[in-house]
Amino acid sequence: MTAIDLTTLIPRCHEAAKAKGFWDVLPNPGQMLMLAIGELGEAQEADRKGRRVTCNAVHFAPMLAGMPHPTDGARALFETTVKDTVEDELADTYIRLCDYAGGFGIEVAYWENERSSLLKFCDPESVPTNLGEAMLPIVEDIIKVNCGSKTRSAMALSGALLKLELLCAARGIDLATHIDLKLAYNATRPVRHGKAY
Repeated sequence: MTAIDLTTLIPRCHEAAKAKGFWDVLPNPGQMLMLAIGELGEAQEADRKGRRVTCNAVHFAPMLAGMPHPTDGARALFETTVKDTVEDELADTYIRLCDYAGGFGIEVAYWENERSSLLKFCDPESVPTNLGEAMLPIVEDIIKVNCGSKTRSAMALSGALLKLELLCAARGIDLATHIDLKLAYNATRPVRHGKAY
């Protein structure tokens, strides 16, 4: 599993979203959090349909990650093997939460030490095996992000990110690689990914 460094990932996710026009007009915080929750719903739907990555994403990650303009072949491979899978939707959730932190100045990096300690001492086997049940505490934390001071928001956001990491670790998902893949893929998409917001 590749480690996630929030101090570099948060600005990377936010800059990527800005480059695609998502911050041309200041987005509504509640709407952004609901979009993150929506990604979890999409992960649940992918799980219901049995949509999991059909190859080891690590093997073709170099074809997308780090390339300013991936080839059509790399895009097609991503779309047929990774896009809209459980792994992809969980990465989308993480990316959206990092964008939120970067855009609204939530100092999640402040909680980096606590997060690292919890990751070391948490037993991935304590994460529920049912995906929906495992995602409910993440939804609860996301809701709390919009309820209170920046310190409370940072704690709730850090909790959501940590629980996402634990969920992925428990399921053998290399979240960092899937985040890299999705950010590279998103760079090839149109403004706001062809959506209104």
